[in-house]
Amino acid sequence: MAINVYLTLFKKYNAQQLKSLEWRYHLMCYGGPLFVAVVYLFIDTTERGRIYGPATVSSSIERKEYLVSDSDLHS
Repeated sequence: MAINVYLTLFKKYNAQQLKSLEWRYHLMCYGGPLFVAVVYLFIDTTERGRIYGPATVSSSIERKEYLVSDSDLHS
């Protein structure tokens, strides 16, 4: 959105020109993060293991503290 405003105000782009840039926006916004996520799927080190793992609560947080912080986030 900010790029569109910049191009419209300072570079005098019209609606047709902005629409022609749309595929580049999609590539940047969805392709870039997808590439990084797929690369992280295949990284596996002997020291630390895989980057993606089970989605569990960290064991360093006590259950009591977790419940308080969780309730603070959702209130």
